[in-house]
Amino acid sequence: FTQLVETQAANFKDIRASFVSHCHPPTTLGSCASSLGHTMHAVAHTNRLETHTWSDVRAKLRLSVSMTSDLGTDFGLTSIEKVRVQELFPHGDCLSIESDELGAEADHANEADVELDVSYMLPVPGTFHIVDNMSKHALRDLPNLYLVERQLHSVSSYVR
Repeated sequence: FTQLVETQAANFKDIRASFVSHCHPPTTLGSCASSLGHTMHAVAHTNRLETHTWSDVRAKLRLSVSMTSDLGTDFGLTSIEKVRVQELFPHGDCLSIESDELGAEADHANEADVELDVSYMLPVPGTFHIVDNMSKHALRDLPNLYLVERQLHSVSSYVR
């Protein structure tokens, strides 16, 4: 039994070493602009800030396995099928960056046709966001606390 536990511990150590948590540059969504399409646009843009081309963004997204969410609109990102960069950025402003300036080859001819896909990612509820949102709702509804008692119990069970 001890050998099995040690083997499992070694395997989990290897698996943990294979994953990296990465925080992207922050982006914000404006008032009346927080739809799923706007959210996908923000995800694409924040990934583009860290890469040289849209093909690099596609490759980077393929390395991602999950996306943390507060169970809001962004929780639906994984339901989006492949989307062309041109559909997210129809005015093409983002495609005009000269990659020579960034030290990469200048080949933007087909960049607008690159398809981005996040449908394979696992959406993971962010515990902090859930508890924070629930706390705000509970404080707002304190006079009617009995209305949110069931949800508070569910959150506390999840956090434990």
